[in-house]
Amino acid sequence: MRRGPLVLLPAIPILALLSAVWLPFVNTRSLWLGMPRLFVWCSVWVMLITPTLFVVDRDRRRRLSLATTDIGTGAASTGTASTETRSAAEPRR
Repeated sequence: MRRGPLVLLPAIPILALLSAVWLPFVNTRSLWLGMPRLFVWCSVWVMLITPTLFVVDRDRRRRLSLATTDIGTGAASTGTASTETRSAAEPRR
């Protein structure tokens, strides 16, 4: 199965975190919201990692369901859904 361009989305927060110490407007002694700029910068990007991973996972699940259902085409399933591990509490969609 081909990966979509959204797989690269989590790279944005990671690059922002890794480049924080070299960005002159972030790595200074002044404050944002009463806290050091570097602390605020890193906190915001860490909080943005979860929504980006959610978007990537949502897209992956959508692509997986489209690949395995193939309604009306008669195409065979790719078989990737059966190899995916699911917990007992997670409902099937």
